[in-house]
Amino acid sequence: IRLFSPVNIVLQNQVVPECVQENCTVDNIFSRLLPLLSDTPQRTEQLLQLPDLRAHLQANSQAPSERAATVILGYLP
Repeated sequence: IRLFSPVNIVLQNQVVPECVQENCTVDNIFSRLLPLLSDTPQRTEQLLQLPDLRAHLQANSQAPSERAATVILGYLP
C-alpha cells in the first residue's frame, strides 16, 4: 500500500506524514510533527494542499455528511 492516511489517499499524494507499522516510533512521529509546529516550508506546503482535500470531499456541491446520509437513506425501507 503506497498511502495509508485518508487525507493522502483522497489527494493521491503524501500531504500529511505517515508512520505505519515499524516506522511508527516516537522518534519518527516527533521528527515529522516538529516541523509542523512552526512556520516552516513543510507546514506551508501542507496548508496549501488542504483546500484541495476540501474540494475533493465536496464534489457535486454536496458536503460529505450529506452524501453519506443520502447513501444511508438509500438502504432504509
